[in-house]
Amino acid sequence: MDYFGRNLMVNSRPKLDNIYVGPYYIHGTVISPDKLLGNLRYYFNFAVRDAEIECLEAGAKFQGLKAPYVIVRTHLLQGIAQSG
Repeated sequence: MDYFGRNLMVNSRPKLDNIYVGPYYIHGTVISPDKLLGNLRYYFNFAVRDAEIECLEAGAKFQGLKAPYVIVRTHLLQGIAQSG
């Protein structure tokens, strides 16, 4: 986590992002050296700060998980948008 603090947080955008990966919805702040959300599809993974994760599948019990940081693989990335 120290690497994120020293190198990437200065480039992260202050607004929250909505990320759809497979059956999961992630709400948080994307941390990336690139300020354009569209370029994230070229990475293998990226970090999300203050993440809230929910599973969108019917009957899923994996709801309301919160974490200070998560690493998201782009293999199943379906969409990403900035809030507000």
